Amino acid sequence: MSIHSYRRFPKSMLLFICLLWPLLALGILTTTKAEKPIQQDSTPLSPDFVIERELKGGETHTFQVSLVAGQFLYAVIDQRGIDVAVTVIGSDGSQILKVESPNGRVRP
Repeated sequence: MSIHSYRRFPKSMLLFICLLWPLLALGILTTTKAEKPIQQDSTPLSPDFVIERELKGGETHTFQVSLVAGQFLYAVIDQRGIDVAVTVIGSDGSQILKVESPNGRVRP
């Protein structure tokens, strides 16, 4: 992920990312106590944190983001040669949103 890699994304994916993260913030901010613990193997993210790693078929990478009132998260997922699904889970463990983006030029 890189701040300058947005040019490689289809416009629909950028729109999704811009709309997704306020929903994530809403999910985190509306719940005061987590009913399910955060997975131990999740990677905490902080401002200006860039992660670049390989994701193989069948693998899941989990990240944790903590926000306070008035904050939002903007993130870019740069898929290269693999289909990627992004799932947003609130602090209570409920699924807020799931979006899948196929790899290739043809989009649904």
